[in-house]
Amino acid sequence: MKRQNLLLQAALAICLMIGGGVLTALTLGTLSATMGAMPVAALVLVAILLYVIGASWLGRIIARQSCYSHFRNRSNHGAVLALTVIAAGALLLGFNTGALPAEWKSYYFSWPMLLVVIGTMQFCDFNFLTGVTLVAVGKFFLMDKLADIYPHDAVYSQFSATYWPILIIVVGALFFVRFLIYPKGFRTLHNHGFFIPPPPPLPDLSGFDRREPDAAPTTDNNNDGIIDYSFIFSGQEQVYLEPEFKGGRIETVFGGMTLDLRRTALPEGETRLELNSVFGGVVLIVPTEWYVETVHHGIFGGISDSRPQAIDMDKSRKLVIIANNVCGGVEIKN
Repeated sequence: MKRQNLLLQAALAICLMIGGGVLTALTLGTLSATMGAMPVAALVLVAILLYVIGASWLGRIIARQSCYSHFRNRSNHGAVLALTVIAAGALLLGFNTGALPAEWKSYYFSWPMLLVVIGTMQFCDFNFLTGVTLVAVGKFFLMDKLADIYPHDAVYSQFSATYWPILIIVVGALFFVRFLIYPKGFRTLHNHGFFIPPPPPLPDLSGFDRREPDAAPTTDNNNDGIIDYSFIFSGQEQVYLEPEFKGGRIETVFGGMTLDLRRTALPEGETRLELNSVFGGVVLIVPTEWYVETVHHGIFGGISDSRPQAIDMDKSRKLVIIANNVCGGVEIKN
């Protein structure tokens, strides 16, 4: 019965992928000639969403059924990436053979579309904040591409050149309003290409064996040792004080976070921490003796571990950091 249920789920996932492909072909081949730019762009986004949902679903099924434990414990990004590459090849074949209108080729194969695809993947991984931000940024810059396909629609001509300055003004206004409401929290440092909130005054920690942390200890927003933080145009410094750190998720958009893990310990086995950053970043203060493995997926971002190499690492306790960054980064230090 369980096997039949899995086969049914796999069939539904494949149907979603096929549905996304059929909707793409129908939209570009027929509907683009009779519909306006905005409805067609919306249908293209729906087709991408259907395909990525199906690919993510199928990837999770494959990962759960894998007999290799190291693959089963990983995310399904590899399967989604492979299926996305297959879809890109099919689209390229359609454009080059004339099965699909050639004028849409530059629309699909562009860096804004890459942001849309990555954002849709993040959305399917329940990283809603990162996903929506990436899709919105990608669709904004795709508007200029619509001007080449719909030259008679003046709304899309020089769209980004006209509205990009307005967007910058809006972002600046948001910064200014936040400064008026909370001036102390507005000040930031620039560290390795992303913004990190500055540390507050150091408390008296003379009673602790370890050296003083860079931030005052505060109460963790966590559920049974699992953290979940989201910051937009803001940031925070946090000292984790629970006995065991069980991982979780941190999302930053135009902001940052510093998390001090020197007063906790890892449980036995593998602990996963997911970091999603868009024009922001995360600083992790990690004990030197912790065994840390990093996995990075991103554009114009990176992850670095500046801790000195320790000889006495306990490899039975491992922290796996999965970083998804767009114009952001992660720094690990001690």
